[in-house]
Amino acid sequence: NHGISVENSIVHSEQMSATVSRNTITPSATEYLGNGLTSWFAKVRFADNTVSVTNPQGWGVMCSSCYDSVIEKNRISYNNGWLGAISLVADELWPDRPVTGNLVRNNRITGEASFAIAVAPAALGGTATAENNTFVGNNVNLFTPDPTVWGFGAHYVLMEGANENLVVGNGGDVIDEGVGNVITGLTKKPGNVGELVKEALHRGRAW
Repeated sequence: NHGISVENSIVHSEQMSATVSRNTITPSATEYLGNGLTSWFAKVRFADNTVSVTNPQGWGVMCSSCYDSVIEKNRISYNNGWLGAISLVADELWPDRPVTGNLVRNNRITGEASFAIAVAPAALGGTATAENNTFVGNNVNLFTPDPTVWGFGAHYVLMEGANENLVVGNGGDVIDEGVGNVITGLTKKPGNVGELVKEALHRGRAW
């Protein structure tokens, strides 16, 4: 049903690293299933994968409580999704674990969903932060934000707790509810969407 999942399920204080590359993933379209690439509590490299998400409630790439990870050169298509193609979140079971030091670059995102890329550390509960993450060279020009499901749509969403991150774009828009984020090449748009994003991402929790 799902694509590929990496989880550090042993001792969460121990580091775990993994590389997932050069796969073609078409997850199930079954309700509440159909996630592409997911990771929990690990240092991962997701590179050069092709992910086609047809389940509107599925994740494209979800990195939960990840650190020093690289998500690059993936091709992600989303067909009328509720969620986003790439999302950095903090897990509800370890709500104080930061999401930090991740690099998201040179991914190609197409299709239609609420947002293309989200940084939402508190979406699944808790008060975690997402800091010192970098987003650069991601192509979202063929992605269409869909505001009809949650009342908002944007290429990038940086939620409360997403602070001191670098986002460099080449077109598209961003909703920034964090502090100290450096954003260039994107159009800022207003939006107090924190609770809506939380609901959206919580529905997409990969069980």
